[in-house]
Amino acid sequence: IVVVIGTPVDDNFNPELTELRSLISDMAPFLQPGQLIILRSTVSPGTTDLIKRLLEEKAGFSIGQDLYMVFAPERVAEGKTIVELTTLPQLIGAYDDASHARAEAFFNTFLKAKCLRLTPSEAEVGKLITNMTRYVNFALANEYHLIAETFGVNINKIIDACSEDYPRLNIPSPGPNVGGPCLYKDGWFLT
Repeated sequence: IVVVIGTPVDDNFNPELTELRSLISDMAPFLQPGQLIILRSTVSPGTTDLIKRLLEEKAGFSIGQDLYMVFAPERVAEGKTIVELTTLPQLIGAYDDASHARAEAFFNTFLKAKCLRLTPSEAEVGKLITNMTRYVNFALANEYHLIAETFGVNINKIIDACSEDYPRLNIPSPGPNVGGPCLYKDGWFLT
């Protein structure tokens, strides 16, 4: 069972987990021993622990013995899902060897890259720092654009020239809405 559900923030920028908790509670009575649950939603650190406790309480099964569960975030870029879903290494945050092995076997049915084992909390933080690094890089590119405008120069021309055959400059192109709504809220999940 692959769980992908939006996790917005509330008015105070705290993670809003009502829908995720409701989904888990609703599906718990229908779970069968031996099933694998893969959480893919972007969540704040500790959410997988909460879902594990909720599942064990509501379903009456033990994770790693009766049910198997991992946090395995998607890390694709919008518009590149079909390619990146099969080519990017997959983080698998597992509590136990059996859950990890089952998740790895699932991902290996379509993945051409590695599965990298972490704890659920490590995978949660890994997803968030990946998104925040992208968000900060986009924001930095846009700041460079504003600075270049004050000097009357073309930032795209400058970035292209400075990046040519130079392996350590990886600035994205400045532009509107380059981060999307998920990258902005993910920083709040870290705090």
